[in-house]
Amino acid sequence: MFFVIREAHLKQSIPGGSEAHDARNAPSQRIVVSSLSCVQVSLILRSRCRLLADYWTRFSPYYLLKPGTPASFFHFPHSSFPLAMKPRLGLPSDLEAVTDVIIKTMPMDPQWDYRFPYRLQYPEDHYKYTKMLFQYFLDPAFDDWVVMVVEDSLEPGSELSVVSFGVWDVSYINKRLYGPGYKTQDPVTEVEEHGGKTRRDANHKHFCEFWQGQIRAYKRFFGHIGPEKIHLQILATLPEFQRRGHATSLCQWAMEVLRRDCLQIMSVMASPMGYDLYTWLGFDLVATFNIQVPGEEEKITLQAMQYVPKVWTVKIVPGIEAGCGIM
Repeated sequence: MFFVIREAHLKQSIPGGSEAHDARNAPSQRIVVSSLSCVQVSLILRSRCRLLADYWTRFSPYYLLKPGTPASFFHFPHSSFPLAMKPRLGLPSDLEAVTDVIIKTMPMDPQWDYRFPYRLQYPEDHYKYTKMLFQYFLDPAFDDWVVMVVEDSLEPGSELSVVSFGVWDVSYINKRLYGPGYKTQDPVTEVEEHGGKTRRDANHKHFCEFWQGQIRAYKRFFGHIGPEKIHLQILATLPEFQRRGHATSLCQWAMEVLRRDCLQIMSVMASPMGYDLYTWLGFDLVATFNIQVPGEEEKITLQAMQYVPKVWTVKIVPGIEAGCGIM
């Protein structure tokens, strides 16, 4: 069987847009694929189709399907969570709500004061560049990242809104397509190159060390595992909606992706704010490390943690693609 796929070049509305990441976005690119499984074709469509949110279609009552996204992204394990509390794929139209959640939630975490000590003096900069970062995370062109959101309301029957979300590095998808040398898209660098270096709300030494320190720790503690993993970058829930199981439901969604896509681990750099939750969910502590600018006494302590599916079985049948799962 042969598939011929043509890619239309769709320019995004944010700085850099779909042109921000290498030659994959060249217009009118023609790809011929032979003898591929449906999963492989799905992965190609995910990386090649640059569709705006208007072209996204509903997959189920609580999921929104982005063309080409692996089917594992839209399966949720059986649980007692109400339908409205189950994660769905984040959309560009969720940008304002997601920005609101992060700005109201993250000051509870010590690393926010470490990076953004001047946010009260310059709230306009704090909002502008925080929003820009999540604009990249939510942009369909930045398909190395996925945002999952949960909606809820304080009063039963009232209008639902986004109250919790998680951001994952899912670059394993493109690494399967382009090889392990594929370079993951970096929304933080995009923000820095579009005005972030001049933002007045941040301590720039702390900001850079926090980001680069996590990259070093990620390579040190998880680099040997290879590309078959996902990384939980951000997890946040509005204070008034905490202890309702939203963060748990988001993490359980990611655990299901691990199982269904045969991935090895999910990693996270946990702050004190999230350490107990991750421990309760079955993450193991790999190492404790500090974020600290050389010559300064102030520092932030983080825990490198990983979740590993407990038991794998692999069945290989001639003529059928191998799969894996939990016993």
